[in-house]
Amino acid sequence: MAPEEDIKLDSAKLHVGEKRGEQIQSGEKDFIASRALTFDIDEVLPVGDAGIKPQRAVDRALSAYNRQLLDPNTNQRTKKLGIDLRDLLRNRGEYEPISVAGNPSALITRRFSEVVELKRIFDQAVASVNNKGRYRPTELKKRINREVRRIIAEGKGNDAVAVREALAQIGFKYIAGQGYVMINTP
Repeated sequence: MAPEEDIKLDSAKLHVGEKRGEQIQSGEKDFIASRALTFDIDEVLPVGDAGIKPQRAVDRALSAYNRQLLDPNTNQRTKKLGIDLRDLLRNRGEYEPISVAGNPSALITRRFSEVVELKRIFDQAVASVNNKGRYRPTELKKRINREVRRIIAEGKGNDAVAVREALAQIGFKYIAGQGYVMINTP
């Protein structure tokens, strides 16, 4: 076997670009697979879409059916402000709501309106925003999402506790400054 320094990676065989192949060869560890997995609150249909009327944007910002938990790689790096075609195919009538108590994976497989606890947390977050009409739709969305995250992380109610327990069951742990991070594979 050749010494380690003589081993060259073939980027094409790894199905990665030349630059990524060089990064792998150099030992750089800043890859998606080596970073902590967290989640984003994603809007299935973007609130900030330039092609929609302001009232439609507000409706999207206030919709629990338009929210889901999504990994950052899919949400920020792949989807960005676009619409994932898989979500369009799934843009159908809502599933009957279920509880995370009986199905913790519902947190990542269902929309907020389809998970009893997430729907109630979302409704609580929406109710906490006073004078909703004074905010741009994207600012309204950010305020709601920030409050949803706060309730999940700090809330004392049964819904927040149930969501935290479900997150733990599917492998997430709360880490200050990072939010919920996957630490165990379920």
